[in-house]
Amino acid sequence: MWLSQTTLIVGALAVAGCQPLSQGLLEEVDLRPPTLLSTAATAEAVVSLTFNEWVELDPDHLRIEPELGQVAATPGETVEVVAGPQRPGAPYRLSATARDATGNTTWFVTAFWGHNPRPPTLLINELTTQGSATRPDAVELLAVTAGNLGGITVFDGVPGNFGDRVVMPPIEVLAGQFIVVHATDSGLGEDETTSPDESAHPLAIAGAWDLWLESGSGLSGNNGVVTLASHPEGELLDAVLYSNRTSSSDERYRGFGTRTVMKRVDAAIARGQWRTNGDLATPEDAVSSAFTTSTRSMGRGADAADTDSAADRHTVPTRGASFGAANSDDRHQPN
Repeated sequence: MWLSQTTLIVGALAVAGCQPLSQGLLEEVDLRPPTLLSTAATAEAVVSLTFNEWVELDPDHLRIEPELGQVAATPGETVEVVAGPQRPGAPYRLSATARDATGNTTWFVTAFWGHNPRPPTLLINELTTQGSATRPDAVELLAVTAGNLGGITVFDGVPGNFGDRVVMPPIEVLAGQFIVVHATDSGLGEDETTSPDESAHPLAIAGAWDLWLESGSGLSGNNGVVTLASHPEGELLDAVLYSNRTSSSDERYRGFGTRTVMKRVDAAIARGQWRTNGDLATPEDAVSSAFTTSTRSMGRGADAADTDSAADRHTVPTRGASFGAANSDDRHQPN
């Protein structure tokens, strides 16, 4: 039976009768409702909800939107909600009423992203942040293994602190294929979802999967962070720190120019996706963007080495950008 918090208090008073409630009895009565701590899709048809105490969910108030068919839940501190199969990377909302062992209840709404059982291994392979109208900013991903892209997210920034992002649709990619994320304000294209050649947008690259940042704006100039995450609130999979500054460029933000960039840099490092030479990151730890242009991208070597450091990438010569194709090992030679 679902007892309300008010019912529980009335019951305690009835047991006490006309005698005053002792301080000990008041201390023993739990009047605190349960608290939801986290939500995550842990399998194709399972959502795990973690609470601060044992709970059960009222089956009459348990909903998932969009609907996933019949829904059931197991009680415990970690509640497993079982429903129909989720669409990889799709946004869902779950609402329910949770009841603890003493009858306290709380109604809540929480969000989760559809579980992706087959994510590929991806690398941020190439990017340019000094784009033009005809060659705008872009980020290229390399699929090291085959899999489904559903929910994997590219950020101009980091999860929770970003200027723009793209949440990828459930595209089936093959090992060796390229995914190019365009950051342009010259008109968004439609994401390619069934074929790497379906888009008629003039910036679409033949043979590569073309996607578009949500706001259609460019990346963060010559000084910023691009990251790749398993879903919009998930773990980081790869990162690139880039800068044309030095640690002496300013005194307040270790040379990064703004608190925002510094915080994004520190977040990428704290999540294990970049290595530094000292205890705190400085612009010298980033890939140099000093000589990049719309045709001089920052790319990995052709061997796609991944040491999570600036050593993995170099600036290619003028007109050496190769989005949608293998990277060049040639390097720009400043005069």
